[in-house]
Amino acid sequence: MKFLVLADIHDTWTYYDKMVELAESTDGVVFLGDLMILKKVSSLSLEKFELLRDAANWMVAVPGNGPLPEVVEFLTNLRINIHGSSSRIEDIGFFGVGGVSNSVDLILELRRYFIQEKPKPIELAPRSLETLAFFGIHLRDGAFEVDEWNSKKIKEMEALRSPFEHTEDEIFSLLMKGYQEIAKLDIRILISHIPPYVDGLNSKLPEGISTGSRAITRFLRTQDVSYVLSGHYHLYHEFMIDSVPCVVVPAVVDGYYSILSVNPTSGAIDVTVNKF
Repeated sequence: MKFLVLADIHDTWTYYDKMVELAESTDGVVFLGDLMILKKVSSLSLEKFELLRDAANWMVAVPGNGPLPEVVEFLTNLRINIHGSSSRIEDIGFFGVGGVSNSVDLILELRRYFIQEKPKPIELAPRSLETLAFFGIHLRDGAFEVDEWNSKKIKEMEALRSPFEHTEDEIFSLLMKGYQEIAKLDIRILISHIPPYVDGLNSKLPEGISTGSRAITRFLRTQDVSYVLSGHYHLYHEFMIDSVPCVVVPAVVDGYYSILSVNPTSGAIDVTVNKF
């Protein structure tokens, strides 16, 4: 079976005709969140997305980190939202979680990592270094240094919160709720907007380090999951957590779509990334 995978559309409908063509020619569509620009509801995007759903043979979705309540309700009313729930097609089960982790907790966790682990520096993109510097983390004289922050500085980080955030415990509970519904199926695919967390520096990631969810990683290490699909990073990234393959797919807004291939008989699962 083949599924069209879309992530991070962000009000971009340049490729709408191709999306409809692919939706009609595949077995289903998987949407990984961020339909619109952060904190802004677009009636055009709601209209286009509903037409895309109508063209699809089957569809599931999770909200991104930008949805206002209207967007979450919109996906729910379309009967495709599996945030904290699940859906199945034949013997393939999909379950998911939308949104992102608590932004302030994530920033503080990144700072603790650099303080406690003292990672050896690697070559990072200028933008990654700028982001880390904004979090009070600097590369100076071949070593990372972390600025001291008072309570006022930490409170300033509240401005970075996304409209759709969850604690790590909430993310774990939402996943468990959906997983229990499809746990007995042969193939169990986790879809999330935010990717799982992985340790260590990585020059391929936007901040040079994982900003993924620790709860998703913990879930993968305690439950039997076949595959993980995520968005949010706007880039392609493939990695393993224990024996579970995890793939972050690039963004529609940047001109990409992906195809998820699942063989229900052999259990083989693969993702290919394509340009529109």
